[in-house]
Amino acid sequence: MVANQRPGTVIWKSSKRRWQDTSPTVVGDMVIIGSASGIYAFDIEDGSRCWQYQTSGDATTAPMVIDDTVYIADEDGRIHAITRTDGTEQWQVDLGTAVNGSPTVVGDTLHIGDMDGTVHAIDTETQETNWQFEADGAINGSPVVVDNTVYVASKDCTLYALSADDGTVRWTGSAARAMNGSPTVYDGTVFVGSMDNDIYAFDAATGEQQWKTGMRGTTRSTPTVADGTVYAASVRELYGIDAETGEKEWSYSLKGSVSGSPTVAGETVYIGSENTVFAVNADDGSKAWVNRFGGRFTSAGKIKSSPTVVDGVVYVASDRSRLYALKAGNDESDSEGSRVLLGTLGHHDRLVATDPTTATQADERTPQANESTTTNPTPDTANENAETEKSNNEASADLSFCPSCGTDLSAYDNPAFCHSCGTEL
Repeated sequence: MVANQRPGTVIWKSSKRRWQDTSPTVVGDMVIIGSASGIYAFDIEDGSRCWQYQTSGDATTAPMVIDDTVYIADEDGRIHAITRTDGTEQWQVDLGTAVNGSPTVVGDTLHIGDMDGTVHAIDTETQETNWQFEADGAINGSPVVVDNTVYVASKDCTLYALSADDGTVRWTGSAARAMNGSPTVYDGTVFVGSMDNDIYAFDAATGEQQWKTGMRGTTRSTPTVADGTVYAASVRELYGIDAETGEKEWSYSLKGSVSGSPTVAGETVYIGSENTVFAVNADDGSKAWVNRFGGRFTSAGKIKSSPTVVDGVVYVASDRSRLYALKAGNDESDSEGSRVLLGTLGHHDRLVATDPTTATQADERTPQANESTTTNPTPDTANENAETEKSNNEASADLSFCPSCGTDLSAYDNPAFCHSCGTEL
């Protein structure tokens, strides 16, 4: 569906919703994402809505899908289990306190942290609590579970490694200021950012600090690691860092405030900042392409979402506007960094429950229960689907994008010039 389009082109975009800082998960034929008005599933081919599930609180965390069940939390502290194929509810659990992070499911256990500082391990079959652990600060990110250890970062400046069996502490690592993001694990090392402008590397087995590297500005996002390079973002810049030594290989200015996390697909790193999606060459940090939605002075919203790439398509959301599907590049690559493979802030059909560098097929978790589960849009969404089709047609018009800089011009009727670079059209 993207063969004849240039990189960065909008393939489709959803109708407007308040997506906040939620990130998409792509499983089978659907993109699933939370919002301020509930949880939505869209068809990956054309962006038509497959189903909607209403939540009482804003569902601005990322969903995880295991065996065709969607697990997601809302800000009121309710965990929802939903059938992927039709959006019907299976069960709810009320934690009784606010939640900002996303759930992580391994086996029959769901792990999640809350803003009171509690890590919960919940049986997905019985909804009973297996164990709880109390940190000394709020947990803003998502737990990562690798090789029977739960890694979770807290605003008490501490990274905790907990036994997945009973929640006992195996080790702790510390930073000078709060850790607001989620950790990631790669090649026996845990990587996590901090509000002290540093990214840290800890030995996954012992907790010994291996290195820390300073960045320009604090970090609220989650790093990802692929092929021996850590890709991490501060609020201002994207970095490529040697995973073994902590030495910076390159940096790229994002020219705005960054809260989303990067993903790696093929030879490209993708990340959002303000109302712009950046594609950066992974080997040297040079620009591959940039798409600024609606131009510099419009209300398209900020890209706080963490992108997921599947079959050469980037899925990412704007906080006040739309979910977008963009052509990634000239191949059909998928997100391959540790963040997506471990299911942190969105994922795709491949998930692992062990170190990505040693994972085999036997270590993989299964998002889909069946190979093919096509769901048709419900009758009450016919009008919205028609609107989406109209938007798709507009996006493919001759003047939908600036031929010079690639800015999305679809919000303007017959523009005479590009409002980003000034090119006459």
